[in-house]
Amino acid sequence: MEIPFQIIFAAIVSIILLFTFVYLFGIYREEESRNKVFKSFYNLRNKIENMCWSFPFSQEDEKIILNENVRALFVYPISITKLDNLNDIKDKVIEGEFLCIAYKDERIKCEKLSCNASMKTYHFERRKEFLDFIIKSFYGIKEFEIVVTLYRNFTKVEIF
Repeated sequence: MEIPFQIIFAAIVSIILLFTFVYLFGIYREEESRNKVFKSFYNLRNKIENMCWSFPFSQEDEKIILNENVRALFVYPISITKLDNLNDIKDKVIEGEFLCIAYKDERIKCEKLSCNASMKTYHFERRKEFLDFIIKSFYGIKEFEIVVTLYRNFTKVEIF
C-alpha cells in the first residue's frame, strides 16, 4: 500500500509550520524574560541611586529578577562593554561606580552610579544543550529572584 503524495506533503508542511510557531513563540518568551531582567536591573540601579543620597546606616531590601541567560551581575570601577574572562571576577567583592550586567552574548551594559558601591559578583554558568532553544520555547526561560540588601555607610553603598 502506497501513501498518497498529498498526505506526505501535508505532513511535511504541518511539521514546518509547527517548528516555525515554536521558534517564534520562543523568541517572544525570551524577549519578554529579557525585558523583566533589564527592568529589574534598572530598578536596582535606581534603588542604589536613592541610597547614595540617603543617610548613613540606611538599609533596604530589593528583589532582583534574573534568568538563565544572565552571565553576571556586578559592580565595576570603570564602564566596560567586554570582559575577556568573567571567571576573573567570579564571586569577588568589587567596589566601583558602575553597575553592570552581562546578558547572554550581548555587550556588557554598565550604568553610572552617583556614589561608590560594592557587591559580590553574581556569576552564572550558561548551560548549552542540544535543542535548548526548542526546550525553552515550551517550558520558558527559567527565571529566579535574588533578594539583596542595600546598606549605606559613610563612603559607599554595600550590596549583599
